[in-house]
Amino acid sequence: MRTNRVYKQAIKRVFAEKFHDSRMAVYWGRDDDTINVIASQRHYVCRIADVNEDTLEFVSSVGDRVTVALTDEERRQLERRDNAGARHEKMPPRLR
Repeated sequence: MRTNRVYKQAIKRVFAEKFHDSRMAVYWGRDDDTINVIASQRHYVCRIADVNEDTLEFVSSVGDRVTVALTDEERRQLERRDNAGARHEKMPPRLR
């Protein structure tokens, strides 16, 4: 599974749990190191600092925070990907 799919799966899981709604948009910034989420009529942004982050913090335009932590299974998916010989590249603008 591609790295961006693992992170997207985790982001959707956490936002769906928080807002009790699975309808949302998750996308990576084209020109910057961000992940954007539109959920519950709010825009959340996470600035990516490190490709190996297990926890992502999203902040809305009004200051609400949502923390996304990878589950053990999601971490294992990333490890399997790494062990299969996939090389890490700089994550943004899309997680690879």
